[in-house]
Amino acid sequence: MKVFLIVVLVIVLLAVLTIYIFQGQLIYHPQRYYSKAEAFEKVERYSYLSSGRKQFVYVMKRARSGPPDKVWWFFNGNASVALNWVELLRAVDPEKNHAYVLFDYPGYGINAGRANPERIRESVDGAFAVLAEQWGISEEAIASRSSAFGHSLGSAVALDTANRYGMREVIAISPFTTMKAMAKKQFGGFLAALLSHHYDNERSVNELLDREATVRITIFHGDRDTLIPIAMSEALAEMDESGARIKVHPVPGAGHNGMVPEIRNELLELLNAD
Repeated sequence: MKVFLIVVLVIVLLAVLTIYIFQGQLIYHPQRYYSKAEAFEKVERYSYLSSGRKQFVYVMKRARSGPPDKVWWFFNGNASVALNWVELLRAVDPEKNHAYVLFDYPGYGINAGRANPERIRESVDGAFAVLAEQWGISEEAIASRSSAFGHSLGSAVALDTANRYGMREVIAISPFTTMKAMAKKQFGGFLAALLSHHYDNERSVNELLDREATVRITIFHGDRDTLIPIAMSEALAEMDESGARIKVHPVPGAGHNGMVPEIRNELLELLNAD
């Protein structure tokens, strides 16, 4: 019996260790591009190194040469890639001198490496640096005219980036409160305690609200989302005591995937605003 218990304990410990070490493969679902993806022809592509790994960032730029008047940073959902935003952005007003930065995480698209929160932040910082060099302006100048846009996991990256760079506008589609809350919902409290990939939208929102008096966070969430419940978006909105800086727009009948086509007109209205 003693030997049996030891064997069971060892198996459990190995299982826990495996989950801890390989949890990134459970969290992220990198998608790749075909080598001749047509969308590459519609964007400018810039490369840089992050954590010693080659990364690419893509830009759709409108109106005229030189620095853009406004910069939108797009962060995709988990099982998606940056160039999936191209079709939506082709419908944006071409007369506006805006730039749309389409960002792939490490390991996504044609980027090398593997994603985790720290590597994603470092890669975002690298993208700021390479665009500052291309446009001939400072990273601070880019940040001052930037807004962030994200879906699902991308909402967490958008809110984190907005917080770190002091952006005043975020569009978040189907955000969660914290990754730990998501892990607890899906796997239970014990496995959630093993989580090392921490995305905390509550902290990002709280710090944005404390620092940026004029910040505007617009949230869209399907009322039939079974992956990330709309209650999480409502909880984020409740953090805004003024009720004026965070607005949640429920999308009737929508689930987690396919949100962008459902709210295409609303998104274009926001993206076309000055």
